Amino acid sequence: MSAWAVTTRFSTMVAVSESAPAAPIALVCLALERATLADPSFQVHLDGATSPLFLWVPRSADTNVSALDNDHLTMACWGTAARVSGTGPNRWSHVKEAAARLFSTLKHDNLPIAPRLVGGFAFDLASSCVHNSDLTAAWAPFDDACFILPKLVYAQRAGQAWFTAFGVDRAAAALSVQKARGALEKALSSSDSPFASRASTHPPTFHDGGEPEWKALVEKAVNAILHRNFQKVVLSRTRRVSFNKRPNLTRAFALLEDRHPTTTRFLFRQGESTFLGASPERLATVSGSKVYTEALAGSIPRSSTEPLEQLTTQLLESAKDRAEHAFVVDAVAQALRPYCDSLTYPSVPVARVLPHVLHLQTPIQGTLACHTPILDLVERLHPTPALCGTPRAESRAFLLENEDSFRGYYGGAVGHLSADGNGTFVVAIRSALTTESSAWIYSGAGIVEHSNPSLEYQETSAKERTMREALEVCS
Repeated sequence: MSAWAVTTRFSTMVAVSESAPAAPIALVCLALERATLADPSFQVHLDGATSPLFLWVPRSADTNVSALDNDHLTMACWGTAARVSGTGPNRWSHVKEAAARLFSTLKHDNLPIAPRLVGGFAFDLASSCVHNSDLTAAWAPFDDACFILPKLVYAQRAGQAWFTAFGVDRAAAALSVQKARGALEKALSSSDSPFASRASTHPPTFHDGGEPEWKALVEKAVNAILHRNFQKVVLSRTRRVSFNKRPNLTRAFALLEDRHPTTTRFLFRQGESTFLGASPERLATVSGSKVYTEALAGSIPRSSTEPLEQLTTQLLESAKDRAEHAFVVDAVAQALRPYCDSLTYPSVPVARVLPHVLHLQTPIQGTLACHTPILDLVERLHPTPALCGTPRAESRAFLLENEDSFRGYYGGAVGHLSADGNGTFVVAIRSALTTESSAWIYSGAGIVEHSNPSLEYQETSAKERTMREALEVCS
């Protein structure tokens, strides 16, 4: 039987809101031996427990950032010990202040892994959305920004793993980790994965994607660009999905894990709504004095008839895509320079190859002039021209006036942050929002002066395949 190292800490959880009383909270951490680990790590499941609240698997083949980021974690989280949220134009300050108060009381010296909040934030404020719909209502539990201190966290990093529990007392927290330990050992001794992907016996219905309307919107955007209203705007669209039975999102997540290893796979549940995806785009990673981000813009769908080498050359030589990409590189670099002593990135992008699409990518790394918390940089970067446009104010105004579906967290970000200000966030693309009976798959494309509506629609269709394939197996 495996050996388990147990560490306990006590602290006092401060009130997140003025009306909530302060309550004692205990931290119990169990360190698992390397021999107990399995791949994939999410064979962990708790008998009789609710579904995970948050899942996070960082992308593989990311050695530069893995070495940079000591918090390059795989995580599964259950329950809510504390919740901090922000609504309206002051959402950033609300979240940062509440998170600081909470972290100041969580004493975690000498613990192998620091407590962290998991969650994300919306592309834009809910109050800016004038459309009342089932989609808008499905986003309501998330608020404009929402972060959770989970009751139970399973975290894995560099061949080591831990269970950390947060409870009202040591006994409750210890009971949680002991139950989790038993569930893990049971899962590891079984030859059957409880999360195995299989064909759906009740396939969902995928509704019309609104092709004529979206192409007309692309033409309207191009016309606005020709009239010099802005230089680029990123248009999104949704495809509604209807389920014949309650979807098994664990199965959908397993497919994302299996087929998209070079993306960051995430799942975030609030109420009856779940947001999940496989993002290829990092918004920011902060680890000590280092910050890492990237520009990811300019795309071409993969084809079964055209060789990958030919498609790569076509993308790298596309003047339209190179111009679209340059907007993002310039904006990200301009946003980070005031915070950095040095900022480095190559002068020429590379082609990032994904299962359904190729992107132009420029990695960007900086050395911070002083330690800057991850949320400060995220606030500075969001939204980049890769998800909004340029100039920011003019392109955002066009989106608010013309897009007919509320984006919610699509185009916003999902990630985690720790008490020391370190953390990682990805741009929430290649994603879908689900409820017990419906889902909405999001996709988008950057529109510039020479954009072709038919080609842009083909690009969004290729991008939505990531979530379409995942949702096909979950009911």
